[in-house]
Amino acid sequence: MIKISNVDKYFNDVKIIDDCNLVIKSGELTIIAGGDGAGKTSLIKLIVGLLNPDRGYILIDGKIPYKKRADIGYMAQNFSWYRNLTVEENVILSAKMHGFDSKQALMNCSEMLNFVGLDRFKHRLAEKLSGGMKQKLALAATLVYRPQIILLDEPTTGVDPVSRQELWDLIQMINKEDITIIVATPYFDEVMYAKHIIYMNKGKIILDDKLELLQQKYNKQNLADVFISLIDE
Repeated sequence: MIKISNVDKYFNDVKIIDDCNLVIKSGELTIIAGGDGAGKTSLIKLIVGLLNPDRGYILIDGKIPYKKRADIGYMAQNFSWYRNLTVEENVILSAKMHGFDSKQALMNCSEMLNFVGLDRFKHRLAEKLSGGMKQKLALAATLVYRPQIILLDEPTTGVDPVSRQELWDLIQMINKEDITIIVATPYFDEVMYAKHIIYMNKGKIILDDKLELLQQKYNKQNLADVFISLIDE
């Protein structure tokens, strides 16, 4: 379980996360939705442990994030792997960085590339991949060390519609293995993939509920319209 309590974060005297309180259950697929500047990326980085709160605290299974780092997978918003290495070399490198020996790294790599559909492209340089394929590579490099919590920062931004659907199919398959997944997205239609919906605006959480309950409350109204109305209020 991830517990976030009364968290504030400042950047150059600007409050980018404002009194954030949140509980995410183990095995849950959670979406953090919001526009540019909503605070999604900052909240993701706080949970991962790349940023520290200026007030409040974050606990993952009762421990502060850096003590759970081996259990956390993080896929950054921008592609951050080595463009001059092959697909296979990048994924093996990720496994080795997390303590796997060469033999196990290769085995894990083969499994993950098959899972994301990149096994046929394992000898291709990362810089030669399409946008969607780069995101699949980044996902494979995240999965290869077997994290139990995965945070994905806008994984479908800038990819074509087919790749976008393929990525969500993969995310849902991963979640079926009882892995906790948190996805930040600017696309309101993607909230339909999750059970737990968080909506942020200007560093604040302005909605935190289950998808099913939201659909009941708003009588299956378009949730994008609901989000916009909450901002207007």
